Amino acid sequence: MAQLQVRDTAGAGLPDINIRIAEGSGSSEQAIYDVYTDDGGNSSWSIPYWPEAAYTLHVNVVDVNAAYGSAVVPVSTVGGAQDVVIVLEKTGGSFLSSVFAHDDQYLFATDDGKPWAFAGYSMHLLISAIHTGQDVTGVLQETVDYGANVIVTIGTHLSPWKQEHGFYVDPLADVDRYQRELAQMFDLAASYNLRVAHAVLADCQYKYGVSDQRRIWDVNCEVMKGRWNVLGRIGNECYSNGYWPDDFSFPDLGGVLASYGSVGIDIEPWLTYKDWHEWEPPRDPYPKAIADSGSGILQQYTGYTNSDGLDVGPYRCPVVAIEMPFFNDTNPDQYGDERWTDPAQALQLGTHCAASCAGGATGTSNGLEAKPNGAVAAECMRQFFKGFWQGWQR
Repeated sequence: MAQLQVRDTAGAGLPDINIRIAEGSGSSEQAIYDVYTDDGGNSSWSIPYWPEAAYTLHVNVVDVNAAYGSAVVPVSTVGGAQDVVIVLEKTGGSFLSSVFAHDDQYLFATDDGKPWAFAGYSMHLLISAIHTGQDVTGVLQETVDYGANVIVTIGTHLSPWKQEHGFYVDPLADVDRYQRELAQMFDLAASYNLRVAHAVLADCQYKYGVSDQRRIWDVNCEVMKGRWNVLGRIGNECYSNGYWPDDFSFPDLGGVLASYGSVGIDIEPWLTYKDWHEWEPPRDPYPKAIADSGSGILQQYTGYTNSDGLDVGPYRCPVVAIEMPFFNDTNPDQYGDERWTDPAQALQLGTHCAASCAGGATGTSNGLEAKPNGAVAAECMRQFFKGFWQGWQR
């Protein structure tokens, strides 16, 4: 059987590329088959009448991988059932490097060597929104308008609370569907030039032990691999979510930088590190949150001995304050969680964060659910990222 083979300009196979197959010169909307390339960039030819009829292939026009362009490829019957090679040009998406970039501070850099700041907006439940068919284009544009360049997501949602509120997502319930929706999430973000810092695991204590957790990790890694706009994370807050980072190994992620994930709020970060590292500063009192997102994070680059006599750091990689205080129109929010509400404090928080580390992430109660913000929370986000970019001087 002939193959469809999607390649980049260097000849490397491109996985998870959608190909729509239309009869004759039919449009993408008239396609009679949709197929996706495998890990090697290949898909079997699924049309029963090939090579007896002509077809048109519409490539990378659905679930778009924004790192590459699209193509329309007419296929005639000439030559019999030969393989069809489709070459996609790169659109300019750039991988990140983990390098020692400037003045004794470890930073991210793009693959051309330019320092890059992690300016993150938390959208933990984005995969849930996509799973239920929610239109998230508006909140992605809102994220860009605030000044963020990363969204922070979580891929596993198994708690009774999430089930009760319509956020439940089990990656192993239907692996094929989950991987399609995960790819859609990454591709949507890429279309807004947003990177995704994706934590694979959470809520594991409600359902899955180590072997299934490793399967979930593998399922996510298969989709994360090779995506220019993804930063991989084992999980979110391991002490609260029933998994242990040392139970996992890192496969070849095709250029994607990975971390062990976060530990928890105001807890020392995981003692080992990979390409980049995560730490969650305290959220209150207010002066402590500012100090620890500023001077406190610098200790992690120099290293210190904790109260138990354990050496913490030095971390010779970019360190990100992955979950800073969250904001809302009111305190507490609709679920009773404590939130900040002052735009002036948001401005100061963002400035300290960017001045002192490789980046950080904040968010809002609505933003966590991939929903638009109210007026106060939206202004807090504008001020946080205004301060962030003012503080980012390298």
